[in-house]
Amino acid sequence: MKARKKRLAVCMIVGLFLLAFAGASWAQDALKVGAMFSLTGAGSAVGKIQVEAVKLAAKEANDRGGITLGGKKMRVEAVIRDDETKPDVAVRRLREYQNDGINLLVAGTFAHVSQALNEQVKGGQTYVMVGNGIQEKTFEKAEKAPYFGSTLGGVDAIGRICGDYVAKTYKPKNVILFLPDYAYGHGAAKGANKVFKEKYPHIKVSEIWSPVGTPDFTSYIIKIKEAKPDVVMMGHWGNDAINALNAEYKL
Repeated sequence: MKARKKRLAVCMIVGLFLLAFAGASWAQDALKVGAMFSLTGAGSAVGKIQVEAVKLAAKEANDRGGITLGGKKMRVEAVIRDDETKPDVAVRRLREYQNDGINLLVAGTFAHVSQALNEQVKGGQTYVMVGNGIQEKTFEKAEKAPYFGSTLGGVDAIGRICGDYVAKTYKPKNVILFLPDYAYGHGAAKGANKVFKEKYPHIKVSEIWSPVGTPDFTSYIIKIKEAKPDVVMMGHWGNDAINALNAEYKL
């Protein structure tokens, strides 16, 4: 959690730097920056920590006298909103920011939400900086919005790195990829499968997917235990990670 807070603080600071060179929304002496994370829904366990990181970054900037814009010092005001871990809600919140004249947004708890934001700003309407991992395809020239960035990068690489580590370290014959059925899991699976197929074709790889927001993972854990894999590669976040580990512990 400390590492995530540091990443979000960096994300916020980078955003403030960009804002100094862009049109901005301000009221009197306040410089408004959008901060949208998952405060409810499956990502809430992570999103609440991210908001604390944003508040910390804004406080540190203000304690130093604020941000200089047009030769004038202005305090930073984080306008916090909840995407509810839902892409459609995030898009509505984005429209609200734009209508309020706020054109810098720090966001990103779950990958599918961040990728939805990228789709909505391909016209360059808003600077969007996300602090979470997203699928590598989002960074392709045809897909990436001009002012969209991520401090963490592509999750496909996480799958490749973890797959290679598991194969070399544990030398398994049977691996199960237990992943959330949304953009993050899909990217991680793509990366892991690429490594296993190209470098370790003798390893049997199976996939088990769970929907985002699954309240009870008992049936999934039972299915995994019945398959008797040598290694389980799990990639859940937020409340899903808590619920999955809790179910495994109880069994």
